[in-house]
Amino acid sequence: MKRKFKDEAWMLNRITVKTYKHVVLYSILTTVFSIVLSLIIMIISLSYTYPEALEAPVTYFITVLVPLFVAPIVGFVAFSLVLKLEQAHENLEKISQTDALTLVYNRGFFWQHVAKELKLRQADTPFALILFDVDNFKAFNDTYGHLLGDQILKVCAAEAASCIRKDDCIARYGGEEFAVFLNGCSVEKAEEVGERIRQRIADVRLPYKDLSLSITVSMGLVATKKGLALETLASTADQAMYQAKHSGKNRLHCLSI
Repeated sequence: MKRKFKDEAWMLNRITVKTYKHVVLYSILTTVFSIVLSLIIMIISLSYTYPEALEAPVTYFITVLVPLFVAPIVGFVAFSLVLKLEQAHENLEKISQTDALTLVYNRGFFWQHVAKELKLRQADTPFALILFDVDNFKAFNDTYGHLLGDQILKVCAAEAASCIRKDDCIARYGGEEFAVFLNGCSVEKAEEVGERIRQRIADVRLPYKDLSLSITVSMGLVATKKGLALETLASTADQAMYQAKHSGKNRLHCLSI
């Protein structure tokens, strides 16, 4: 019995319903399967009970007519429900991975992604981790209010995301901190990316009443080819960011290990 359930589960996992094209395709396949199955059952049944009926064309017509009308409706409704469930599942999964305010990934998913990438990477493939923190963020909140603080976080996330590759990963690390993981990226290239992010954020001007406010970030970068523990990466990048903060802010500090 367990074997049967495993086989059925395997078959269900092979069914992909991502768009209404899939719904229509599976509805057609369901209809064809229903017609063929009905014909087989009808032939087998009448062969033993009433063989003469097999010679009448109306027998085949009636056998085909019922599934021809019923199966498409049932199939379309069923696979439409499957599609909606798939979409709901994808939306829930995306919500669970995303920071609600900035719409970049959250910290939990970020470290899952980094762990996966490090596990799959080839030996001697370089990678880099950037942590950056908004300078004087508490002062902004206290002076101009939390709504402006939220806007600052959104701007930082959007500008940083626009500076990285599609396969890179950015997340809100916590509070006013963000993290960026760059896989297959040398120290020199990672520094270029970090400086580009820092400069793009520094160039932003936020209107507030009759003021034009600017924001800066302090960045810590760790780049390596070694297979390091995630805790080591995080603590080293945090140390680099701390040094950037205490060296005058609005700068990137790099550590290679």
